[in-house]
Amino acid sequence: MNTLLPLALSGLTTTLALMIVAWLISLRRRNVAIVDVFWGIAIAGAGITWLWNSPVAGTRGVLVVLLATVWAARLAAHLLWRSHGQSEDRRYREFRARNQPHFGLKSLYLVFGLQAVLAWLVAMPLLGAVVSTAPIGSLDRFGTLMWAFGLVFESVADWQLARFQQGGGAARGVMD
Repeated sequence: MNTLLPLALSGLTTTLALMIVAWLISLRRRNVAIVDVFWGIAIAGAGITWLWNSPVAGTRGVLVVLLATVWAARLAAHLLWRSHGQSEDRRYREFRARNQPHFGLKSLYLVFGLQAVLAWLVAMPLLGAVVSTAPIGSLDRFGTLMWAFGLVFESVADWQLARFQQGGGAARGVMD
């Protein structure tokens, strides 16, 4: 247990560092929506940190962190593509208006710090996988198949929504 706390905190350090980078980008762009792009990256970053620093990382840890990293890369790329050239999301504009003056500084802890802590907490199952010494089993294989199904499902859904929005459907209402 003595080595688990420092290992867990190393993941928090990573999520905080990544969100500080995102915050600096947001200041330059005057757009805090970049936090959405960094969300999955922070989760995977914690997993990669744990994998790198763990003295007992096994096959399960490598597998789970690899899957989380692929998921994070897909999500980040999609969100970056979707938001390219767009103004700040309405929810963030409203949040910005409610937190003036000095929103730039306040966003460090109200948006980015909070998201860093939440990403770290969401990533905790990766830590469990990293420190596990149990061999890969049928449940791991089933989980990997479910992950693959989910990744394809998300990708298709994102493609369908983008096509709907580009075709003027968004002005007509909800995609069904």
